Amino acid sequence: MISVRNPFAVSTMLPKSFVQGELPNSKQTYGRLFKIAAPSVAELVLTSLIGMVDTQMVSGLGDAAIAAVSLVAQPRMLVLCIFMALNVGITATLARRKGEGRQEDAQHTLRSVLWIMLLASIGVTVLAELIAEPLMIFAGANEDTLALSCTYYRIFIAVTPVQILLMVLSAAQRGIGNTSVVMYVNIIGNLVNVFCNWMLIHGNLGMPAMGVAGAALASAIGVCVSAIGIIISVQLPGSYLRISFRKTWIPNKEIIYAITKVGGNAIIEQMAMRIGFFLSAIMIAHLGTHTVAAHNICMQMLNLTWTVSEGLSIAATSPVGQNLGRKRPDLSMLYGKAAQRVALLASFALVTVTIIFRYQFIALFTSKSDPAVISMCATIMLWVAFFQPFQMSAVVGMGSLRGAGDTKFVSSVTMVTIALVRPAISALCIYVIDMGVYGVWVGMYADMIGRMIFSLARFAKGKWFGIKI
Repeated sequence: MISVRNPFAVSTMLPKSFVQGELPNSKQTYGRLFKIAAPSVAELVLTSLIGMVDTQMVSGLGDAAIAAVSLVAQPRMLVLCIFMALNVGITATLARRKGEGRQEDAQHTLRSVLWIMLLASIGVTVLAELIAEPLMIFAGANEDTLALSCTYYRIFIAVTPVQILLMVLSAAQRGIGNTSVVMYVNIIGNLVNVFCNWMLIHGNLGMPAMGVAGAALASAIGVCVSAIGIIISVQLPGSYLRISFRKTWIPNKEIIYAITKVGGNAIIEQMAMRIGFFLSAIMIAHLGTHTVAAHNICMQMLNLTWTVSEGLSIAATSPVGQNLGRKRPDLSMLYGKAAQRVALLASFALVTVTIIFRYQFIALFTSKSDPAVISMCATIMLWVAFFQPFQMSAVVGMGSLRGAGDTKFVSSVTMVTIALVRPAISALCIYVIDMGVYGVWVGMYADMIGRMIFSLARFAKGKWFGIKI
């Protein structure tokens, strides 16, 4: 009789040579994983849904407005990329410190990076405002979209220091596994964003109809509300990360080493991502306003599915880092592999949902669109659907490695797949094979499959066991 092993059971996830002590059973493993993952997934999915509502409200202004707002995305992420990278270092470092039982050192780390990043964000904001128009032209804005995209960009970029504050404190809370707090504050901020959209885009409750400018102002207000909420959460009595103004805010050598070791490699990763995404966005922008609108509509669904994978990635990052701090790398591998299995199941569900409901989804954004845009969207949505297993596995695999502090490997893979492979294959398919916007998706598939293969293989080998932070 042939014995079939359950791939979701704890006993099948670890080689016996890796086990260093008692392991939790399957119920305990998935229970802890879901306790961290559920708030993260809920937060990111609801935030993405609210972002869709934001786009849907803007879509009432026409294809040019949709295209203009979408063009702002990559320049804005370029402005934030260094800070996002350092937040990877914050999450990994605080997860490790909590696992080691060093609460004071965790608080000192947070205080140290907070003022440095806020000060840097002010300088970055001033520079970003000064180069708004040339940056949007470089991003692909044309005569239909330049004025609108610059308006949106300038308003939203103005609150960058507030957004950095929100990002730092959110990264810290995720590092210690307190994902529910981040969920609540971001949901509240995004609901405020939607309400302000309703007031400001078309003019309600006596407010002026500001169009794209109103959408940008609403987004800025939402960020400020979320930032207030995350500050309150950190300063509540009994908070693990409570910030003291009486203790030193000067970083020591250990803090500098930990953040720069993890965050420095993450900066390379973020820069590679921004270069690859920016080049892809420029190629799409040059295909015309209708193509930009269609691609952006379908990217709303891709962003929604990405939030599920990112939520599971966060669920892997925290226990991987904390258990390495407790000197239990076997448990780190266990939670990482459990997250990978959950991600794979979730991806199959998303494939099904995306295919079945793609026309209903498209209809939310295309009431005033050209029929050619709708037809293009329907085809792109199939590319989105079959992208899911690769995206889920790659994002969770990379997140597990970041939690272990193996950001040098992650940044190396990202540099090759996103900054080189993705734009090169996309350009080949667009300009040589003449595939149009679908050529960009071929490049995206090549990138994501590469990241999936390399990250899962690296994690399975356990070469990250001895990384010090």
